[in-house]
Amino acid sequence: MFWFIIFIVIIVAVMINMSNNKTGAFAKDGNCIKCGKNVDKFDRLTLSDESLVCGDCSRRVPKYYKEYAMNYWNAKDFDDYIKYLDYSNEKLLPIFERTESYGDLYIDEKNGLFIVGHGLFSSSKPELDQPIFEFKDLKRVDFNFEPEKLKEGIFRTTVKGNVYLVYEMENINIGESIAIMYDESARAEQNFFKTKITYDLPERLKDFEMKFIAIYLKFQPINYESNNENDEIKEALNIFMFDSIEEVTHDKLKDQRNRLIKAFHPDENGEIDSKYAAKINNAFKILDEKCSS
Repeated sequence: MFWFIIFIVIIVAVMINMSNNKTGAFAKDGNCIKCGKNVDKFDRLTLSDESLVCGDCSRRVPKYYKEYAMNYWNAKDFDDYIKYLDYSNEKLLPIFERTESYGDLYIDEKNGLFIVGHGLFSSSKPELDQPIFEFKDLKRVDFNFEPEKLKEGIFRTTVKGNVYLVYEMENINIGESIAIMYDESARAEQNFFKTKITYDLPERLKDFEMKFIAIYLKFQPINYESNNENDEIKEALNIFMFDSIEEVTHDKLKDQRNRLIKAFHPDENGEIDSKYAAKINNAFKILDEKCSS
């Protein structure tokens, strides 16, 4: 029994050591880069440059950002994030009014704001220390649907899976892929031998992502006067929600353009503002010239 207990203690010690080698809990002693107090060895966040953050300060970083922080943030990145979080709480939280939502992604169209996270809205306002972002600072955005299971029905076949938001911010070092919707359904088809499944994006996702990008167009200046052709293509791809020029076709472009126009004006008789129409049409022209037929 004695040796069994010793064996268990050794195993636990090794596991703790392996875990803390990853988190940096035993990397070194020191003071918190934010508040300056001595850092607890068992309650801390170690950044990529081995800067130490105490437990109290690190708890201001949402759980779903912490792995990113450990791998990509240095001391300046952490400081920039905390400053932005204070700005968000002071300036953006009081004015945030949810106008659209899809799973855990919430939008304030009037003020050009969005927030992403789990269980934020127990009431009409999000909790503190969950950053609210401004569309004008959005650097890149994409929505990914990852199917996990097939459901065969009498009249149709569907796939169910999760939807992820992939985004990067311009003003702070945030680049995340985060699940915003679970068990979303999309229409699917199987070939005769049931060896291949093809599926489309969920209809709700299609409509929402066009609404999202329409708001993005309203609040973020799009520059088509750049001398760098790659920058122009990148901006155009972002507007039409494509990852690369290789996946773009004329028919896909037309479909996405129609969805964008509809996102601005659900009423078919509405007229889209000329400046937004110009952004959409310029992006369409750039991609149509480069895409496959």
